[in-house]
Amino acid sequence: MEQQKDDLPSVDEPESKIQQRIFLDRQLFMNSALNMSWQLAIVVLVPVIGGYKLGQHFKFGSFGLLAGLGLAIIMSGLLFKRQLSLSVRQPSPKKVKN
Repeated sequence: MEQQKDDLPSVDEPESKIQQRIFLDRQLFMNSALNMSWQLAIVVLVPVIGGYKLGQHFKFGSFGLLAGLGLAIIMSGLLFKRQLSLSVRQPSPKKVKN
């Protein structure tokens, strides 16, 4: 994908503005990572624990756990795809005026 010209810092831009953009980009990355981490925990733990409990209740053996694990893998892939599409569409932080 091509980056827009206004996304890149210009040569004439002062060092403080460049540092500020780096800080904002890092903050955006950390927010995205933290948001995805709790979603991923829920997406993995609920199906695995639920599958284990259902397997115990209906006496499936380890089939319930394996089914929950398979569901967790599929849901994790969908979560990664969604988060990637959100991070690509997210605009760069606006230029800060001093």
